[in-house]
Amino acid sequence: MGLRNKLTELERTLSELKQTSADKMEDLQSLLKQKSKQLEENTTQLRAVDAKNAEQILKIIELQKEMKAIQTEASKAKDKSASEISEIQKQLKAKEKLNARLDSKNRELEKFQKEIKMECDEIQHRCKEVQLQNDQNQEDLLKMQQQLQEKEAAFNRLQQQLRDSKDDNARLQGRNKGLQEENDKLKMNLQDLLVDPETIVHSTKVALDPDTAHPKIILSADETEMSVAQQRQNVPNNPGRYDLSLAALGKTGFNRGRNYWEVEVAGKTCYNIGVARGSANRKGQLKLKPAEGYWTIILTKQGVLKALAARPLDIQLHVLPQKFGILLDYKKGEVSFYNADTRSLLHTFTGNRFTDNLYPFFNNCLETNDEDAPIVLTRVGSVSWIQ
Repeated sequence: MGLRNKLTELERTLSELKQTSADKMEDLQSLLKQKSKQLEENTTQLRAVDAKNAEQILKIIELQKEMKAIQTEASKAKDKSASEISEIQKQLKAKEKLNARLDSKNRELEKFQKEIKMECDEIQHRCKEVQLQNDQNQEDLLKMQQQLQEKEAAFNRLQQQLRDSKDDNARLQGRNKGLQEENDKLKMNLQDLLVDPETIVHSTKVALDPDTAHPKIILSADETEMSVAQQRQNVPNNPGRYDLSLAALGKTGFNRGRNYWEVEVAGKTCYNIGVARGSANRKGQLKLKPAEGYWTIILTKQGVLKALAARPLDIQLHVLPQKFGILLDYKKGEVSFYNADTRSLLHTFTGNRFTDNLYPFFNNCLETNDEDAPIVLTRVGSVSWIQ
């Protein structure tokens, strides 16, 4: 629009210049005619009056000079006007060409604007569709969140019910264990009444005492298996807990009679099992010998089975036992070790006088690896074969 205005302004200017030039030409022609007329009159008067003085002749000459100057000026003005008109015409043609290009660009721009508008309309349509889909997704998400909250609430209720069930189960197991122990005691008491109590062998299902277990010892839920963890557990530092040896005691202590239990060591490469006095040291490096309150046998890392007496004794065997039977005869002061599978006697510690409570003792080697099997306390079958 600005270029068109400028073009119109130039055309108007050109028209004014043409009009001005024409007016000037008319004025000059009129003046020329007037001067010519004056010259003719003067010439006539000069011819008529021969007696004109030199002053009139000079006026005529002056008028002729003025006429020539006027003619020259008119010619210059005409040339200048023609040059200006030519230049303006050139500018006008250039403006016309530019205007034509601008018109072409405007048409292209209008076409492009239409295409852009169509694309914008398409994008707006797609945006509306996406917005509708997004709204639907939001609605679905809210429904899923509500369902998830309901599922979580139901899951929490189930977890609470499971915890309550576990607590009830634990209480029942505790009661059952207590009843079993009472039953075992009643059986022992009954047997004591029927026969000489010192000759009865009591088969005992031993459980491990978690309050004595080293922090790296992991016990099974029924406290009949012990394995070694890589990291220490966060447990209370009880005075009776082993702090260096990877050991634990049985829960039940014995101070009379003959008591027998069995320990499975299948798959273990190093272990130390037997009996410990209740007052024996449990802190630091243990001295595993009878004088220190420990009656045990050990399988070394070298695969040698030894009885840890005052002087360790090698137990010569072709095949190592997978399950040991341990018999504590409190009155006689003896601790005997058997191969529970073959029921053969391996070693007996004799000549002891027991005055303290004695507990089953279980110990893992300090170099126990991740693949080492656990120590397992098994239920005892018949003990009629024990003399």
